Amino acid sequence: MDDNSTNRKLLREVLQAEGYSTVEADDGIEALSALEREPIDIVVCDVLMPNMDGYSLCREVRRRDKLKELFFILYTAIDFTANDEKIALELGADRFISKQGSPSKILKTIEEGVRDRVAFDGEYRRRTIDSPIEKEMKKYDALMIRQLEKNSIELEQARNELSSLNERLEKRVRERTAQLELLNDQLEQRVAERTDELAAKNAILESRSLELVRSNADLEQFASAASHDLQEPLRSVSGCIQVFERKYGEKLDEKSDVLIRMIVDGCARMKALIDGLLAYSRAGKDEDLETIDTGADLQQVLADLSVAISESKAEVVAEKLPSLRFVKRQFGQVLQNLIGNAIKYHGITGPKIHIRAKREPGLWMFSIADNGIGFDQQYAEQIFGVFQRLHTRDHYVGTGIGLAIAKKIVERRGGRIWAQSTPNHGSTFFFSIPDNYAGLEPHPYVRVNENSAGGR
Repeated sequence: MDDNSTNRKLLREVLQAEGYSTVEADDGIEALSALEREPIDIVVCDVLMPNMDGYSLCREVRRRDKLKELFFILYTAIDFTANDEKIALELGADRFISKQGSPSKILKTIEEGVRDRVAFDGEYRRRTIDSPIEKEMKKYDALMIRQLEKNSIELEQARNELSSLNERLEKRVRERTAQLELLNDQLEQRVAERTDELAAKNAILESRSLELVRSNADLEQFASAASHDLQEPLRSVSGCIQVFERKYGEKLDEKSDVLIRMIVDGCARMKALIDGLLAYSRAGKDEDLETIDTGADLQQVLADLSVAISESKAEVVAEKLPSLRFVKRQFGQVLQNLIGNAIKYHGITGPKIHIRAKREPGLWMFSIADNGIGFDQQYAEQIFGVFQRLHTRDHYVGTGIGLAIAKKIVERRGGRIWAQSTPNHGSTFFFSIPDNYAGLEPHPYVRVNENSAGGR
């Protein structure tokens, strides 16, 4: 008997090589069953085994009439003392040996057992149930029983405590559940109230949005009508002055000619202002979006500005520009106002303008940089206002509406426009076009215009 299969195999091969027949077991209970069933002469048993150890098996064998005459050998893998051997022999073992020796040692012990069995003709010492070791085992059993009883009592107490804790926990869970249900009811009520408030505010907002749409339409109609009505007297004044100049021009002195030119220039400026106001009122108007080639739009803008580019000897260079979703005519307006300003406000040397488009998360970022006269950064917000000018008309012509129109168009499409500049060191204007604005899904950018735009 041995719970280690390697030890059993080794011993089996040694014994069978000497002509012995063997029966094996890996614990005391299995061994006891085999001893009851098989005709066995000698037992070789490990001390430490699960379920029933070698000591207990030896005691059981000696208690049974059928088995008590067996030659019983106990062996162990650990170092043992004289006291260990004494206990083994008092329990009824015939030999107590170590596994550390060679298999031949165990074989020699078995052969001694065979000789002793023949010499004594089956007469073995009898161990009584009242031997000292048996008394010690009884004490041990009684101690184990008392310990089991104590453990049982402690286990019952632990069960009672656990039951009490479980009841308290269930009570707290019920209380907490009730609180959560109350809070949930209150939250649902507040959500319902808030939903009603938001619905009411949304209705007001929709009503105001409709009013704003109607107001914008009325304003645009008014601007168009006002433009027509205001330009009519201007045309009359301008026409009368021209007729007056043709009829009486030779009779007028130089001072009168200056006054006439001032009147004509004033009419022209007033017409430009009215046209600018009308353009500003219409800027950013909601129209159908389409996929536009911004590179192609730039080429058209440069063609429209070809005279100004030629006269100023401007150099315009554009890097790769994308295709994106926008209102085609409005995107061209933004480019024309920004590039036109870069040409207008140039320095001593010819203007050099660099146009870029950079992809950033969720948007395209455009920049238009020049080498012009620049401006103080403190005026970076002011220049986008209507009729806001940093220079007099004597130096630079214009109405001061171009940048305001560009700002309105870009912001209507969910973007942003701003400028960075240093006096006498040029300016850079930036504007962004987001992928998703006004509830539209992001548009996939299908291609990039690889042509550069340039002129001198």
